[in-house]
Order: sequence, then structure tokens, then C-alpha cells
Amino acid sequence: VCQVVPAPFTFAVDKTVRKLILENHIGAVLAIDVRFTAGAYLNPTSPLSWRQDKEISGNNIMGLGICYESVMRWLGEAESVLAHGETYVTERKNADGETVSTDIPEHLDVLAHMHCGASAHFRMSAMSGHAAENEFRIIGSEGCMIIRGQTLLVAQKGDDDFSEYPIAEKDRAKWRVEEEFIGAIRGTESIRFSTFACGVRYMRFSDAVTESLATGQRQLITPFPDQDA
Repeated sequence: VCQVVPAPFTFAVDKTVRKLILENHIGAVLAIDVRFTAGAYLNPTSPLSWRQDKEISGNNIMGLGICYESVMRWLGEAESVLAHGETYVTERKNADGETVSTDIPEHLDVLAHMHCGASAHFRMSAMSGHAAENEFRIIGSEGCMIIRGQTLLVAQKGDDDFSEYPIAEKDRAKWRVEEEFIGAIRGTESIRFSTFACGVRYMRFSDAVTESLATGQRQLITPFPDQDA
């Protein structure tokens, strides 16, 4: 049994978001806009964090991987990406007080084309002071959904504004990752959040983003088979 610790931000709304998409509540999904920012201004003197250390974080950049994991639950995978990032502070002190180099972006924009046909924009930033609350915005032909934390807002054509969509208690997933893992070992349930294959899929995405940053070119993402490795 293999399980990757899942992105928990959208547990409460995941099932309902997927249900509304499948029921065409907002029509055909045309685009998704993801904004994930630290809400703080650039601090050149702060020490090196683990997310800025490639030995630890690999090709993941800020919260990109976990945001993409949530998007995959609703819309599936991306088939190509084009990325642009900026690293404003290229040297920081590590935990031992040594000055080390870092090239992991502090601001990143990724444009992706999804297999479902939608366009996607991911914005990750560690230097966006006074930024608005993090959100996922799913734009359809007949309406729009906004996911902010555990809250789901929905608007359809003709509505004056967004309103909070009620989520049935039975549809609110909760953190039970350890319990799920033990259940899978015992053979009483299957891993849902998140399988090894899910982890491979979002690392393929992260690798493609890193390659696009290095080359300045759009990168294709090879599909990963549905069955787990």
C-alpha cells in the first residue's frame, strides 16, 4: 500500500464541486484560475525555507503541486504547460548561517491546457503583500464557482452576485488520512486521498513546469495510466 499525503485545502468541497461540474451546473468548463499567495511582501533577509531548497523541495515550487492536485480532482490532468517565474533573491542564509544560492521562483505564472479542453492559469507568489484571499475560480459557459478554503460560492447567468452553495454534511470529506492508510493495509477500503499514481501525475506536471522555465517553451505532459503503479 502506498499513499501520498494529500492536499487538504478543498476536502470539504471536493465532492460537491465535482458533482456540479458533472451535472453541468455552470455549463461547459472553459477556464480555471488559481491564485495562491503568501500575502506578504518580499523579505530579502529572511532565512532559506525548505520550499527554497531544491535538495528538499525538488521541482515543486511554492504550493504549485498541492494546488494542481486539487484541480485534478475536479477536472483531470493538464496536457501542456507554459511557465514564467522570477527569483528576486538568489542568495539566502540556511539553518547553519551559511549563505547559499537558490533559484526557485518567488513569483510564478503557469498557463496550462487541460485534457478536458479548459484553459488554466496558476499564480503562485511569495511576495504579494495585501493580496486577496487564496482561491480557485472555475469559469463555465453558464456560470462560475469560487472555492475559498472550505467555502464554495456559485453564480449562474442572470444572478446579481455569488452566493454560498450549501454542502451536505455527508459530502464533506474530513482528514482521515492515517485511518484510510491503515484501512487500506487491512483491506477494508481503498486509498482515495491520494494514490501513488496521483503523486506521479502532479510531479509530471511540476517537472514540465520546471522544464518550461528553463527553456521558455511550452511543454507537453505524457499521460499517466489510470491504474496505480
